[in-house]
Amino acid sequence: MPVLFTYAFRSLFLLATLHAIIIVPLWVASWLGVLPMPTSLGSPIWWHAHEMIYGFAGAGIGGFALTAVAAWTKRPPVAGPPLMLLSALWVIARVLFALPFPEPLPLAIAADLGYGVLLFVLMSREVIGARSQRNYKVLVILGLLPITNAFFFTGMIR
Repeated sequence: MPVLFTYAFRSLFLLATLHAIIIVPLWVASWLGVLPMPTSLGSPIWWHAHEMIYGFAGAGIGGFALTAVAAWTKRPPVAGPPLMLLSALWVIARVLFALPFPEPLPLAIAADLGYGVLLFVLMSREVIGARSQRNYKVLVILGLLPITNAFFFTGMIR
């Protein structure tokens, strides 16, 4: 297994960092008219807000939570194929949302919601499996990530 997928912070913090490094110049170039605006989410402002919360922060939250849960529960870290899938869902959503046309929107939404749901499932497996009741509140908070994201998409589509 590649070392990148042995702890969640390695892949997800790297993705959040790359997202910030790549997306800021693209955003500026779009505002200057050099590149087409990302309009897959209806407007560039909605796209920007969504990507800051569910893209950048979502990767940071996932990387922290899945790394910390090993210490909280005294269980092995979430690693390997589940972490690879989680990272892939995040990347697919980010790439598709950055496109200047709306056709891949259903796939982007599915990948984005899939990231939040899989993050919740992986955390739940660890916290509930260890019977770590003091960390159930973390599950409530992480459960809100895909729920609020679904509300965002519902509001955007209406």
